[in-house]
Amino acid sequence: MSASVYLPAEVVVNIVEFVFGEDTTFLPDQKEKQRDLRSCCLVSRQWYSASIGFLYHRPCFLKGNSFVQFTNTVCPPVGTRRKRNVDLGSLVHCLDLGGLVHHSSNSLTARLLGRVKKNLEYFVAPRVSFAVNSLPALAKCHKLRYLDLCQIHGEIEFMTMKKAISHLHELDTLFLPPLPFCPSVDEDAAGIWPSSLKCLWLTGVVQLASMPSFVFPPALESLVLQHCRNLRLSVFERILNRPQLESLLSLSLFDVSFYEREDGDSSAIYYLPNLVYLGISWDFLERLLILPSLPLSFFGPLSTLPIKVLEIRGDFYEEEETFDPEKLIKALTSNLSSLRALRLQQRPAFLDSSHAEEIEHLLWRHILALPQERLDDEDLYHEDMGIVISDMAYEEARKLPDVERTIRFPAYRYME
Repeated sequence: MSASVYLPAEVVVNIVEFVFGEDTTFLPDQKEKQRDLRSCCLVSRQWYSASIGFLYHRPCFLKGNSFVQFTNTVCPPVGTRRKRNVDLGSLVHCLDLGGLVHHSSNSLTARLLGRVKKNLEYFVAPRVSFAVNSLPALAKCHKLRYLDLCQIHGEIEFMTMKKAISHLHELDTLFLPPLPFCPSVDEDAAGIWPSSLKCLWLTGVVQLASMPSFVFPPALESLVLQHCRNLRLSVFERILNRPQLESLLSLSLFDVSFYEREDGDSSAIYYLPNLVYLGISWDFLERLLILPSLPLSFFGPLSTLPIKVLEIRGDFYEEEETFDPEKLIKALTSNLSSLRALRLQQRPAFLDSSHAEEIEHLLWRHILALPQERLDDEDLYHEDMGIVISDMAYEEARKLPDVERTIRFPAYRYME
């Protein structure tokens, strides 16, 4: 029988860190990675000490029985608890329950949050097992930076939810649930927004009556509207045309459609003087007056949009057949003269090589016209400028807090 080989603790830690890899949400090999980390824990006590923190850092629940095993270990029922030398709940930093449906219960979710609250930074709530009784435990997750409540179906009042998260001072990104806002919200009673909240996602129907009383976070930099069907232009303009959003840097419209029976266009984005990123679908280019069809003085206080990144996403509709790329080229010499990058999720048929070359030339002319010191300060990578084809939305990376923003989605230059 061969003698076991002793490795210094530093070497073991380096090996486990290599197995753990980058801490990301979107890697497809999360299941295999968790299995390998479990194997590391079984080698010896030394390997267990080096691996256990990585194993529980981001638990992966691809099946319901894995969640049951996890909860039985981290928060076993009263009467069956065994004394442990390690607080396993404190090792959990990222908890994604978004894929669970009927595997948990309201009480179990509340109890689980109570056990992992110490170091939890990233939390995605389950669909049907998150209710009001989970809010007290959630309010104690003081290191939480990313909170996704957009899938929950329980009846939680907006005022109650806002009061619960008001003391999460490190919260950076918040997905609100798809519930209509109360039109008569007492902001003092509901508490204040977390001071570090920079990214806010509004989901579902947005009521016009609620917007005058809705107060946005004071440090808001990114606003996303998603799954808003039949959105009225008057509601859209009520959302954007307010002093609270003058510091807004990023605006995205995911799966948003305007009310079909309502004619007219909106110049609301011309009232956002610091907007750097805009993510929309093709049919919004003219609806939001991005493509010049009227004199620029008609649009509003801004004659030139400050947008640096324009991402056009989604499927192509009937507009693809009649879309004139010359309009986009004209916009690049007028109201889009600050644009550095045009991101597309797929190649449109109407954008032939000659038009693509001219658009690319105009974008790089904008870039090269910048002084060198400003060019060095740009937050875009060199390969992300010009026309870019990306397999995933750029906003998906921007919405993540620093703990998750460790990998950049691959961007592919537009090639003929």
